[in-house]
Amino acid sequence: VCTNIDCEKADGSRLLEGLKQRLSGQENEIPVEPYNCFGDCPFNSPIIVLHPEGTWFIKVQEDNLDDIASHILGIKTAEHLIYEGELPLQNLMREIITQERHSENW
Repeated sequence: VCTNIDCEKADGSRLLEGLKQRLSGQENEIPVEPYNCFGDCPFNSPIIVLHPEGTWFIKVQEDNLDDIASHILGIKTAEHLIYEGELPLQNLMREIITQERHSENW
């Protein structure tokens, strides 16, 4: 979950905590982590990226968290929030996130 300055103004930390709450108590722990910035964001709202799937949720608001949690749990796809386009730094950010996760033994 992006928690950079602009995303923080749009409740990035609250979204982070809300998603953690919705995914807590699962048989297999689902990590929900803050991320400083996912790159060029034209949406003025937090982005949530699923790793290693590579799904980018955009324009996330608190009332979207149930849909995102359902998507993560495989219950229902949150297609209306998935960004299908290509952001300028999206591929680079995927590579960086992958390298970070491998170095942290995720």
